[in-house]
Amino acid sequence: SAPNINMNNLVSKLKSTFAIDIANFSNNQNNNSIIKTLELVEMKTHYLLKPQIIFTMVLQIIGQIIFAFEIVMKCYSDSYIDTTGLPFTYFVLRLFGRGKVSAYVHYPFISQDMIDEVRYNKGGVHSRGIFSKIKVLKPLKLLYYRLIFLFYKLNGLCLSFVMCNSTWTLNHIESIWKHIKPYL
Repeated sequence: SAPNINMNNLVSKLKSTFAIDIANFSNNQNNNSIIKTLELVEMKTHYLLKPQIIFTMVLQIIGQIIFAFEIVMKCYSDSYIDTTGLPFTYFVLRLFGRGKVSAYVHYPFISQDMIDEVRYNKGGVHSRGIFSKIKVLKPLKLLYYRLIFLFYKLNGLCLSFVMCNSTWTLNHIESIWKHIKPYL
């Protein structure tokens, strides 16, 4: 079940962390803010985005797609902005949400570096599991990563605008989504 959202805590955190006072948006007639109204909508399928014990990436992809359909069903918008790293929502939001989709990318969902970790047996997060230790399973993991990487590249085609939080991320995004110029 979904966690109980304490709206007062959320409003307080937004104000203290980002200097955003959403409590005054609808009450202030002289507000010159670009945001005129704000509605928080609880998403019931958020639990599908959590990491799993096995096949984490593919299960998160499936969860993101289901989550995106919930967004489209609950929230019509002219634009959608992903700031949380849910790239597999892009095609659903673009095709069914009919709005422009943009992203603020903190870290690529998958990168060539991750694939290379497994391919070359580099000691890293992505080459520690059983699929990397048992030689006959390694090609399966590489195929798994390459398919996810391809799907990730295709989802980037749905974006109108991309902003990155670092030059490292910018360089990776430029190499993955060649059709769009990301900004730092």
